[in-house]
Amino acid sequence: MADITSQEMVDEGAEKRKLMIFGRNVAEIPCFRKAFLTGITSGIASSLVYFVFTSNTKKATKVGLFTFPIVTMATFTVCRYNLAVLRMEHRKLKNAIEHTRQTVKATDVQIQQTADINNTETNTYNDNKHEDPS
Repeated sequence: MADITSQEMVDEGAEKRKLMIFGRNVAEIPCFRKAFLTGITSGIASSLVYFVFTSNTKKATKVGLFTFPIVTMATFTVCRYNLAVLRMEHRKLKNAIEHTRQTVKATDVQIQQTADINNTETNTYNDNKHEDPS
């Protein structure tokens, strides 16, 4: 009997739950899950609210089916826009940090070169000071 670790069971379960649309795993699409859950919830809620106030099942169903795609697309669009803005800010910060590192490195090299020049001049001065004036 082979021992199966919990990690293998999790990996096995993850492979079974892949939903592919147009050759792409929808679990890997940012904002997809949030958008669909929001759309489904809003569709059901709007349908129920409309039914409670009008008691018209046919029209309540149409309201729910109309609300679902609109809210889903709006949520997905807003979420992706916010994600793009966040990624752009992240890129700007990363570039600023890299620029700062390069500036600090260049400054350190200049300081080291200045220190080396000063040490050379000091050694030359000390050597000339100890020479015999004959």
